[in-house]
Amino acid sequence: MRILSIQYIRALAALMVVIFHLILQLDKMNFRGPHSEWLSSGVDLFFVVSGFIMWWTTDNRDMTPTQFLQRRIHRIVPIYWAISSFYVFILLVSPGLMQSGALDFRHVVASFFFLPYPHPVSDQIWPLVPPGWTLNYEMFFYVIFAISLCLPQGPRLASLCAILVGLVAIGSVLDPSSVPGQFYTSSVLLEFLYGVLIAILIGRGITMPVGLALPVMVLAFASLPLLQGLATEDTRALWYGVPSALIVAAAVSFERRRQIPRHPGLLLLGNASYSLYLSHPIGVSVSGQIWRRLFGASDWVSASAFVVCGTLAATVVGLACYRWVEVPLGRAFKPLLRPQPRPTSV
Repeated sequence: MRILSIQYIRALAALMVVIFHLILQLDKMNFRGPHSEWLSSGVDLFFVVSGFIMWWTTDNRDMTPTQFLQRRIHRIVPIYWAISSFYVFILLVSPGLMQSGALDFRHVVASFFFLPYPHPVSDQIWPLVPPGWTLNYEMFFYVIFAISLCLPQGPRLASLCAILVGLVAIGSVLDPSSVPGQFYTSSVLLEFLYGVLIAILIGRGITMPVGLALPVMVLAFASLPLLQGLATEDTRALWYGVPSALIVAAAVSFERRRQIPRHPGLLLLGNASYSLYLSHPIGVSVSGQIWRRLFGASDWVSASAFVVCGTLAATVVGLACYRWVEVPLGRAFKPLLRPQPRPTSV
């Protein structure tokens, strides 16, 4: 059964990331926008939601690691490879359009196989599609989770905790300098674990009272702008991860205790959140270039209008990508991932 609140949170998380990058575009218009780094915590919401969904959809179900990975590959890979291929095409045909990109063979290969590798232009560990850095974490978590499915439920949780906490502890103590060492010991790995623990508690009927859930959700979200100066790569799981976990726990608790309205628009945006997340750099970049040439951002009114119009443009691109790219590709790839029936002996 689909949990409406999770879909609504996915829509919120995607829009937060879109608005965050639109505000960054204001710098290119020589307009100092508001401090918006906290909006990047949309990715932390995604990580918590991912941990929640992985446990929720596999709990008490007979699913093999292979079946689990097949479903995740079917969900993640087709559209990601399609958009990555589009980036490669642009870099080959008209590299000038990609102001922050460059073609590097090793970087391309690493991007397609969800491996962390330094971006050839920026100093970040970004793939071809910059937001895809979160997918490198997602795929890493999927592999760990798939392995844990070989174990009964109790040891499964213990193994997940040991691996994820252990990796973060190693990173904290040893402070590795290599790219894989830095990437695979990041504190954000704990945010997947937050989601798993929330799913376990909710599954056992341990939820927040209705009178507490809504205030917790509001206060946790309101705390994010206040915490943005504290959050670093080493402490992100604390300052952004914990409020994100509280938002997810409170929202699902509220829904489990009281029916929430079904909003078709928010549900559609939640369904399309993956496409919106991956495609939004295109919409943001195009919106920024057009707005700079036509209007600029000389005051708060024009800056606010840009953010609103850019959000709408990125959302339209994301919905179109979902409707005409993600859904058709998912249908096309689905038969390839179904296990073939064994031939019967004659």
